[in-house]
Amino acid sequence: MSFFCTTFAPFSGMMGLLFFILLTTLWSDSVMLDAYRQENMTVWQQYLDRPAQNRTQTDLLIEYGYCGYIVAEAKKEGKEALLTEAKRRVQHFKSEITNHKSQLPIGHYEMYLSAVYVYELRLHESIHPVKAMNLAKEATKLAPNDPVVLAYYATCMFFAPKPFGSKEEALKWFIKAEKLFRAPQYRNNWMREATLDYIQQCNEKLGKTPVASHASQRLLIPHGITPAKGWPAVVLFHDHGARFEKGWQKVIGDKPEPYYSGMAIGDSLAAHGYVVYCIDAPYWGTRRSALTQRQYSDSLGGAGSWYARVLAEDKASVQYVRSLPFVNAQRVAVAGFSYGAYRAWNIAAEDKQVACCMAAHWMTTLAQNRYNDSWLSMCRKDQQPFARIAASIAPRPFLLQYGMQDKLFPVNAVDSCVSYIKQAYSGQNTFRAEAYNCAHTFTPAHLQSWLKWMNIYMNKK
Repeated sequence: MSFFCTTFAPFSGMMGLLFFILLTTLWSDSVMLDAYRQENMTVWQQYLDRPAQNRTQTDLLIEYGYCGYIVAEAKKEGKEALLTEAKRRVQHFKSEITNHKSQLPIGHYEMYLSAVYVYELRLHESIHPVKAMNLAKEATKLAPNDPVVLAYYATCMFFAPKPFGSKEEALKWFIKAEKLFRAPQYRNNWMREATLDYIQQCNEKLGKTPVASHASQRLLIPHGITPAKGWPAVVLFHDHGARFEKGWQKVIGDKPEPYYSGMAIGDSLAAHGYVVYCIDAPYWGTRRSALTQRQYSDSLGGAGSWYARVLAEDKASVQYVRSLPFVNAQRVAVAGFSYGAYRAWNIAAEDKQVACCMAAHWMTTLAQNRYNDSWLSMCRKDQQPFARIAASIAPRPFLLQYGMQDKLFPVNAVDSCVSYIKQAYSGQNTFRAEAYNCAHTFTPAHLQSWLKWMNIYMNKK
């Protein structure tokens, strides 16, 4: 069972010694959790190799996870040299849980011993798949309210082949564990983080997400304990950009597009306490096509068909996020810049349960809009006036942003649309149009306005 994708990077020399001394005085669950998030297994290795007279529960849980990591690494092609170290680590872990059996919480000995059988199975040291699953199940009977035990059993169900495992059953157990992990004592538990990730992976494997491939989507979850009613969420739509090699990576990760002012806006929203979900739209990122835009549109059925497919997937994205057990289904917003903004206000108009909408730099009149190949991804079959569609969001909160120097969307056309939308919001204070002295770009000021807007309207529910 693999939890990480990283390599060894042992410290050496005086700097390494100083770092080791510092960490031995600062070890905590939060340090281990940060290392897990950063996929930095060096920290976990240093922690386990430190002098320790008495093993704590944190020690054994970290050792369990580290064994899973190093066994998985040793099984990778070209890393056979790690097999000896992996076997040594597993045998040490087995000895530790045997020596501390009487001190372990109820169900943990069975859980850890099951893990040992799994690790030995992968290392061809023994063959105990049935014993491993039976012990994991026994642990859940002994400790039905322990999320660590439940999450471990779910992990076994996730990885084990049929008839031993089942993705459907794994998802049920992960969801049970996630709800129990909301207790304050698990704030910095790395298995809580893994559980949230596995819930997404189960949904992908079971076809519950709008796109099947893990590489085609990203789900970001805030740090900290899940609120009692779940996290608020933002379904974030990426732009067009006349560049198609990236989709969700335009707004999430360490390589945002230049017109986002160097910001990964998805990461920023997650850092402020929002679950964020983004998928590659058809023709972008992992779903790139060798066809030209016009050829691709024709292959789907001509004008209007491309956006119809995008719209259907964007609807499914919102519905999927609402279904997540750690999301507050009443507090799901949509947002985007440029083509992402177009997608956002179209979805908010279509889905009346969308809590609020933030749209930056995409609004114009039919008369002002220019027909070109890029337009094929935005062409609606019904060709309603854009302002009429956006106005149907009323009375729900709608923030529209535009640039005074934006040559793609002339100010006079935007102002005309804003006037129409304001009529639909007559007597309401839930529509705001903001003009920025900039071109077609998303600035920190745009993002700060999004956050203020959501703080007002997303936190009332």
